[in-house]
Amino acid sequence: MFDLNTERLILRVMTNESATPYLKDIFELYQDKKVYEFYPDGPLSKDQAQDELNFFIKEFREKNIPCFLILNKQNKNFMGVCGFSGFSGNSIDVGYMLFENYWHQGFATECLVTLLKWGVKNIQASRIIAYTPSDHLASISVMKKSGMIYYETKISPIYNVICDYYIYFIDN
Repeated sequence: MFDLNTERLILRVMTNESATPYLKDIFELYQDKKVYEFYPDGPLSKDQAQDELNFFIKEFREKNIPCFLILNKQNKNFMGVCGFSGFSGNSIDVGYMLFENYWHQGFATECLVTLLKWGVKNIQASRIIAYTPSDHLASISVMKKSGMIYYETKISPIYNVICDYYIYFIDN
């Protein structure tokens, strides 16, 4: 297990051990209607949230592809999750999700910049992809501020909705 540290955050690799103290918070995040406003399927049930958590833990254990708990550096409070998933061919997806009370304070950008820097050095992919619905202006802003480049608009393979794709290209 390892942490990535920023000025204000600890990004702690999600394992059974690291997630256990924050399970209540994780389930609350995955069931929050405001957090899931731009997810077409809406918030997850507790069972779906547990499945998602298990998937991320397994991805790290078996493929060394991490998902992270986002913790406040000062008080260790749980703020959200971020990380990588969906490695296929020469690309991997990156994402982030924070409780609403942490929005519009630069935390998502801080997470994404850190993930991109770590991914460039540690993941054997030629591109890191983030996607968001075209009307999710805050997320688009985070991607742009993090140095991601707009690539295309197309139907999301996961949610079957029109999404803007932002690509961070990595020169290997």
